[in-house]
Amino acid sequence: MGGRLQGASDGQTYDILSPATGEVIGRAAAADLTDVELAVTHAQEAFPEWASRTAYERETIIRRATQHA
Repeated sequence: MGGRLQGASDGQTYDILSPATGEVIGRAAAADLTDVELAVTHAQEAFPEWASRTAYERETIIRRATQHA
């Protein structure tokens, strides 16, 4: 949020399981209501700038982000 990765405010996580094997393949932040409200606030603040970009600019940003995931 706000241009950076952020875990849950209380530090809680949950396992991500492979549907094929049931094996733990990752962990994710277990967001609570406070985390969700903060994420929504950041999204609302970022939207005007995002909406002003061309489709090409948005595509470039999304492609770069997926390369780092």
